[in-house]
Amino acid sequence: MSQYTYPIILGIIAGIVVRVYMLRTDYRQYPTYLHGKTIHIALALIAASIGAIIIPSILKSDYTAITFLTLAATQFRDVRNMERETLTQLDGYELVSRGSTYIEGIAIAFESRNYIVIFTSLLTTLAYILFSSVWAGLAAAFICLISGRILMSGSFIKDIVDIEYKKPHFEGAGLYVDNIYIMNIGLPEKQKLILEHGMGFILKPKNFNSAVTIANL
Repeated sequence: MSQYTYPIILGIIAGIVVRVYMLRTDYRQYPTYLHGKTIHIALALIAASIGAIIIPSILKSDYTAITFLTLAATQFRDVRNMERETLTQLDGYELVSRGSTYIEGIAIAFESRNYIVIFTSLLTTLAYILFSSVWAGLAAAFICLISGRILMSGSFIKDIVDIEYKKPHFEGAGLYVDNIYIMNIGLPEKQKLILEHGMGFILKPKNFNSAVTIANL
């Protein structure tokens, strides 16, 4: 048995665990079905295997093994395409369409998570080999797990805009939030419901980039 067998095994396991941790079922119930999850776990196994063998390959001067990274990048781009096509089909059945920008963001996230798996396996194997300790490898895997959770959290609207609450009000039949006209509502009972339950917010972009972002449909 090679001296790198256990580091490689630990790296592969760490990569798969991180990917399973990042695999979520959302409001669209996707990927709920077993086959959808199986695809992502299988890809995680491939990504983890590639990441785990990089360091041993370098140490043994077997640089041809690193060329698999190029092949992996191509395959993971296909993952993005697969997610984009699936989400586009699902979006057609939404009452309110999310749009191509939203879908592209999710598709990129699916692709990037495979790269996180590669880095997790690589760092876990590297730590195991450098310190000759399984605990060092586990520590590296735990750090990658926490990092993956942080990267999954994404951004919030409050990060790019200042949010100010403004109570909705009517001027005649016109509904306004602050001095911004929203729509016409003529029925008194509808106006009463909006005044009782409605909320208005003014979003003020913090910079030009934020203004472009919130101007997107």
